Amino acid sequence: MLENLNVADMARSRHLARSFSDAAKGELSRQLLYNATRHGVEVRVAD
Repeated sequence: MLENLNVADMARSRHLARSFSDAAKGELSRQLLYNATRHGVEVRVAD
């Protein structure tokens, strides 16, 4: 299960800005969804 987060609002927090602004997290989600689809695994995204 993946969770969609409102990164723009979290980036306003000084403490969360660095960790949630990392583009690698978006790439990880993209790769996970791609590979799951390729192997027939269901991935749920929570908003």
